[in-house]
Amino acid sequence: MSLKTRVQGFIICYSLGSLLLFMSSLSVGLVFIRPSKFAMPYTVGSVLSLASSLFFVGPKRFVRTMFDPTRRRSSIVYIFSLIGTLVTVLFLHSGILTLLLLMVQISSYLWLIASYIPYGRTMLLKLMEKLLSFIIGS
Repeated sequence: MSLKTRVQGFIICYSLGSLLLFMSSLSVGLVFIRPSKFAMPYTVGSVLSLASSLFFVGPKRFVRTMFDPTRRRSSIVYIFSLIGTLVTVLFLHSGILTLLLLMVQISSYLWLIASYIPYGRTMLLKLMEKLLSFIIGS
């Protein structure tokens, strides 16, 4: 693929993913009533946003870096939480289990993304410590 095609693919994939993530956030209150209203667009948006980088590095390198020893656990947790969320929404229809799997999905996604940024995981941990101390201290 040419650089222009890769950039266009990235922009389209990332934009669609971001749009779905935004749309799902509008229906977060429905997660207990109709879990699929939130979970389906969120899960698909999450996958599209992450997969947009395929256009720059290619599928083989993308998978290789995802399963690099430093990212292997978070990648596996992320993939299983995606599958679990979809199974829960489509077949089990459990709002509580969907919410739990979404929390795992969001956490593992953030941890995975942070691993691509130098000192990203350290910054994420410090941010979480400050957030927890603010919540507990209040």
